[in-house]
Amino acid sequence: NYNEVLYAGCDYVTDNNQLAVYPDDPYEGATWDEENPADQNWAFEAIEMPSAWEYNNKLNDTSIKIGVVENGYYTSHEDFPDDYEIFDESNGNIDGKNHGTGVVGTIAAKSNNGIGVSGIVWNPGKMLLGINDSQNWTSSSVSLFTRLVENGAKVINLSLFAGIYGEEAALIIAKLVNNGYDFIAVQAAGNIPEEDSQYNGLFCTITDEIAEKVASETGLTAEDITGRKICVAASTKTESGYWYAG
Repeated sequence: NYNEVLYAGCDYVTDNNQLAVYPDDPYEGATWDEENPADQNWAFEAIEMPSAWEYNNKLNDTSIKIGVVENGYYTSHEDFPDDYEIFDESNGNIDGKNHGTGVVGTIAAKSNNGIGVSGIVWNPGKMLLGINDSQNWTSSSVSLFTRLVENGAKVINLSLFAGIYGEEAALIIAKLVNNGYDFIAVQAAGNIPEEDSQYNGLFCTITDEIAEKVASETGLTAEDITGRKICVAASTKTESGYWYAG
């Protein structure tokens, strides 16, 4: 109510860098500059991780389970989070663990422990970690996504391609929503600057029109479907600068 406001003004102006929050993890001696990503931590600067750390008091909700679908993890890594559960559908078909370990580290690496790096969330809830089958990538990834949601994951990271598109992808979300599950799917938009995010398949291919069609067939609203997915542009470092796919 404007009539109740006697005065509104600014006491002082300060540089946001003065308010920035940084952990004591060394990042191999790298410095921080979100405006000019460089050094070993350039990818973390590109996604403005220090700005996210300013909100750690809001992110540190250990009751929220975080899901990840990948093709393996080095769980013995010194910065790997302690509280996790593995869901293995790989059938022994694992091509590599570096990518999955990096994804988990970006989300929730142990922080302020004086070694390695720090995750976005310094005190995460339980991590539900799916291991997909490199020989049956799409089917195992979708199966794991569903299992992680059904086991309580509220945010599920999918830094991957999957060969399911449009209405089929929307139906996956619609079924889970109709079964009463509350979740957000976060999928990578791809790594190639020139490519549209839809080339990465799965939830990145759900347009507003597709969501409206599937919603009308499943008793939902279009927002019930589109509001459950986020497609994230991936940063790519090149000789000429930094690009964001998607």
